Amino acid sequence: MSRHDASLHLLTIAERLAGLPQTSPVARALRNRPELLDGLEASYRALFENLTPAQGRERLAIALFTASLHGDEVVTDHFHQLLAAQDNALARLVALEAANAALPGPYGTWPPGPLSAEDLDGPVWRADPEIQDLLGHRLAAAFAHAHLITLHPRDASEEALQALAEAGWTPDEIPGLNGLIAFLGALSPVVAGLRAYAFARQPHLLAGAAALAASKQTGQFQRPGRAYG
Repeated sequence: MSRHDASLHLLTIAERLAGLPQTSPVARALRNRPELLDGLEASYRALFENLTPAQGRERLAIALFTASLHGDEVVTDHFHQLLAAQDNALARLVALEAANAALPGPYGTWPPGPLSAEDLDGPVWRADPEIQDLLGHRLAAAFAHAHLITLHPRDASEEALQALAEAGWTPDEIPGLNGLIAFLGALSPVVAGLRAYAFARQPHLLAGAAALAASKQTGQFQRPGRAYG
């Protein structure tokens, strides 16, 4: 299979969410330099394939919360629909909490020095007791950690890791949680950037591609690498 043949190209998660027409100049250029999209695709597979129902529910909830913090509606909607297919009540709860937590950033304090001019105070998300009871301590701690890493990266500390441990996250699980948060931090701007660049060049394609992307959101997990078109 040649990457130069758009009819045979297997769309990656970033391409599907960006809604790139496969004949667009951006899509053709990306097939010549596939490392970025292939890396995101491999991460998507590793994070969301071969999970138990409980693992999938937890991971999708964290993905939805983190995607919401980054603010790309297409990526957020993707994970919302996947989670809603498993647990609609949880998806609604996560979406509401994420909307309350998603503020401009990043915030935090640098060590004293030249960068101190960029210090910016901002709210830290913590689950209210009622919300924590609904989410569970483990998921609430993961959301707080995602908020810290995404919007308060300068404030990351050993205390934050201790909070995860106290909520039941093991030393073997915490790197995977950080990897999930980092994946959303990479995927969201790539999807937003691809979409903006492609349609700045070809604005007449925007409406059609948006409709195509919406039609592919089935509410069920789509196996990465599936061919469309």
